[in-house]
Amino acid sequence: VLEGMDSFVLLCLLGLPMLGAIILLFVPADALKVVKVVAVTVSFVVAVLAIYIFVSFDETAGAVQFQKIYRWLPLPGPWGAGDDAITLSLGIDGVGATMVLLTGIVMLTGTLISWNVSEATKDFFILYFVLLAGVFGVFITFDLFFFFLFYELSVLPMYLLIGKWGSTSQFKGFARTKE
Repeated sequence: VLEGMDSFVLLCLLGLPMLGAIILLFVPADALKVVKVVAVTVSFVVAVLAIYIFVSFDETAGAVQFQKIYRWLPLPGPWGAGDDAITLSLGIDGVGATMVLLTGIVMLTGTLISWNVSEATKDFFILYFVLLAGVFGVFITFDLFFFFLFYELSVLPMYLLIGKWGSTSQFKGFARTKE
């Protein structure tokens, strides 16, 4: 793999679940086979990327790896030009590499386990992919602004997934989103 591609892998790890969610937005809800094929394909590719990141991580280096900084929003002011005010700083450390691997495995496993979701399958996988993009973002960002953004990006889909699909008879009394 090319040296410059390593930092691009983390951006793909964020972008592929979101791309999967966007693709599913344009798939008809009654095309369940297409929805499931897209879901499994995206999940498999992301799992392979997660495995690649974990295997390529050099635990002897002791530093952040796969690092890339994307300048996003400069905020000039009395402190200076503000070129580094809000940046998307991606990288991975030892704990992050392990969490990315586990999240990739859980993503693929969760997709396969959710194969029999019959109620609003398309909506389920859209929310699932947005949730996972947020979770991956939490583990690979080194910028407080985007850490908070990715954390919040994962909270709303998680609430909706639990409220709509993750209930038992005991949970129905607590979830106001269920009928």
